[in-house]
Amino acid sequence: MDFNRIFKIVSISLFAIAALGIFVYIGYASSKDCLGCSLPKCEGVTESGEVYLKAADECARPYAEIQEEQEQIEQMNAAMGLSNEGVTTDCSQECLSYAGNFMTFAIVFVFIAGILTLLFAGYNLVVNPKKIKGVLFAIVGLGIAVLISYVLASDTIPNIIGYDGVISQTEAKWVETTLYMLYILLSVAVLGILASGVSKIVKNRK
Repeated sequence: MDFNRIFKIVSISLFAIAALGIFVYIGYASSKDCLGCSLPKCEGVTESGEVYLKAADECARPYAEIQEEQEQIEQMNAAMGLSNEGVTTDCSQECLSYAGNFMTFAIVFVFIAGILTLLFAGYNLVVNPKKIKGVLFAIVGLGIAVLISYVLASDTIPNIIGYDGVISQTEAKWVETTLYMLYILLSVAVLGILASGVSKIVKNRK
C-alpha cells in the first residue's frame, strides 16, 4: 500500500474541502447581506445590577425581521422623496451563525490536515530513516508556513466573526493565521501536484 500517495490525497482533499467551505460560506453570507453588516450591540444587567455588553448573537434579530424593517424604511424614504442609503445594516442571527460555523469548519479541517502531515512524516521516518532530511524539511516548511501566516495575520477583530467584547485580539489573530495557513498549504499542495505531473510528462517524452 502506497501510504505516501494516500497521505497526499487525504491531506489535499482536506485542504480542498476547507477552501470549498470558504466559497460556500461567502455564498450563504452574500444571500443574507452578511458581508457588509455591522454587529448589533445591546446591554444586559447582572443580578448585582452591573451593566455589561451582551454577545452579539444575543442581540441579533432574524433576517426576515431586518428585511421587513428595511422595506419599511425604503417605502417611507420613497414617499418623502429621500434616498434609501440609510437602511439598516445590523447582522442577523443567520449571519452570526454562518460566521461561527465557517470558522469552526475551517479550523477543524486545517488542524486535522496538519496532524496528518506530522503523523505521516513520523511514519516515513520510522519506515525509512534515510529520509530524515525530507521529514525535517517538511517540518521546517510547516513551521515557516505558520510563521508567515502569523506575520500576515491581523489582530483586528472583524465584525463578521461573532462577539463584540468577547473575542480577544489574540484569538482573532490566530483565526486569521489559520486561514492564511490554509491558503499557503493548499497552494503548495496544488503546485506540487502540477510539478509532479509535468515532470512525469517530460520524462516520458525522453
